[in-house]
Amino acid sequence: MDEEILEMIEETDEDDFQIPEFLEEGSEEEIHNTMLGELPNDIDVSEGGYIYDLTRPTAMEISRMKQFELIEALKLIWPRFAEGIYLDYHAETRGLERKEAANAEGILTITGTPGTVIESGSVFTTEEINGEDAKEYETLEEARIPELGSVEVPIQCVEAGTIGNSAVNTIVLQQSTKEGITGVTNYVPISGGYGEEDDDSLRERIMEYDQSQGISFVGNISDYKRWAESVDGVGSVHVIEAKDSSGIVKIVVTDASGNPAEQDLCTRVKDYIMGTDDPEKRLAPVNAIVEVKPPQKQNITVEANVELEDITIDELQTKFKASIQDYLKKVVEEGKIRYTQIGNILGDIPGVYDYSGLKLNGGTANVQVEALSIPFLENADFQLMDETSQG
Repeated sequence: MDEEILEMIEETDEDDFQIPEFLEEGSEEEIHNTMLGELPNDIDVSEGGYIYDLTRPTAMEISRMKQFELIEALKLIWPRFAEGIYLDYHAETRGLERKEAANAEGILTITGTPGTVIESGSVFTTEEINGEDAKEYETLEEARIPELGSVEVPIQCVEAGTIGNSAVNTIVLQQSTKEGITGVTNYVPISGGYGEEDDDSLRERIMEYDQSQGISFVGNISDYKRWAESVDGVGSVHVIEAKDSSGIVKIVVTDASGNPAEQDLCTRVKDYIMGTDDPEKRLAPVNAIVEVKPPQKQNITVEANVELEDITIDELQTKFKASIQDYLKKVVEEGKIRYTQIGNILGDIPGVYDYSGLKLNGGTANVQVEALSIPFLENADFQLMDETSQG
């Protein structure tokens, strides 16, 4: 059997899918021996002979179908194992859709000669830095520079996704030079860009939907969480039920990138749950009042002495920030950041040979997550134990 088929079978066995008994015995050798055993005894079936060479390729294809292709087809029946468009089909039968990617938007300030017209669709860009391509943004409406010499114009990135999110004063160039424009910049960050929902997130929503069937639609915490997560652009959701007779339910929302939600996203979540545009589509109970807000940032600091092999401090910083941010997104429900888990994250990064003096917010204890807050890594300060150990 060729190496490609072996690799496919190994990948199939790793995902906990229970292979049906009728597909378990399907190796190339077993199938070929069965085929040869069905032939008359007076026919030469020795290796290298005409009959052997004629039947061997068929056995290979049957084996491939039984041990890989049929198994992969069976897996598509369940959301737990389905991927891509087939997972979309599962979502569709439940009235769910994969959340689409969105373009980052913001305001661009353009200076120049009064009376200069900036057409809708005009393109402005960031600079190319360290070989990274410039990002392009287009104006969403026509504008004219007034006597004051500058005008603010709404823009959006031409490419959907997080790539469009940019810091202040980074969009500074025109794609095509236009007479009358002397300068451009964005005095506020360009934000709101997020990528298409991935399979893991959609699969989780499908599983939550299935588990909720026949349980509740009366407005408990799980209901509000499920409703909020159905809105495009929403990442994590934390629900705080009403503590008194006011009936106020507070929903704390991040965007799909894990950042505190912008006001527009909070408004869309509230409108969806409360049926603001169409009262007949209201999801929340009649007496409920919903407040949707972004979480406050709870800054987290980490410091440690490290011994590295084949990576630099800068590479460690990048890998650690990505790993810890994934963890911090999950700690709100638990209510605390575990000191030991931070150590596990640091120690599991390839290239970290050893570390000591680990501190979380300056100490060695767990850190409580503050109410209505979501933790973000403010700073990770790593120092080499031995300067000669850096690769």
